[in-house]
Amino acid sequence: MTCRQPHTVLWTSEPLSIGKHQWRIVAAHFPHLEAVERATCEHGSAGRATFYEWRPLAYRGSPRDWRDEREWPSYDSDRLDCGTPRTLRKLWEREATTVRSILCLHCAAQTGTAPPQLSLFDSNPATGAAP
Repeated sequence: MTCRQPHTVLWTSEPLSIGKHQWRIVAAHFPHLEAVERATCEHGSAGRATFYEWRPLAYRGSPRDWRDEREWPSYDSDRLDCGTPRTLRKLWEREATTVRSILCLHCAAQTGTAPPQLSLFDSNPATGAAP
């Protein structure tokens, strides 16, 4: 695996097979991100972030070590999908709720319902009455 900044793995998803490979999401704590958040007075993820890992499906003689997404042959950080398989969206959709609860500590403390959104055209936000 490519060496990332020092981190502590908090959670890994169950692998999803895409073609001849398996992919998983890894949620980790990165102390350097936490330091940046403290320095910029941003307190959102507490130094937590996600990344993808992949490995070939099991067959005789194949290496089974997980590899960083940046080692994917068509990886390109300038692309929206980073050059990774577009089917990774299925993995994200499957695990999005779990990932969000890990990354957003203050969100997990909430009841799970968003506060009501005010209408753009309300004249008095306190009453919610339209003009």
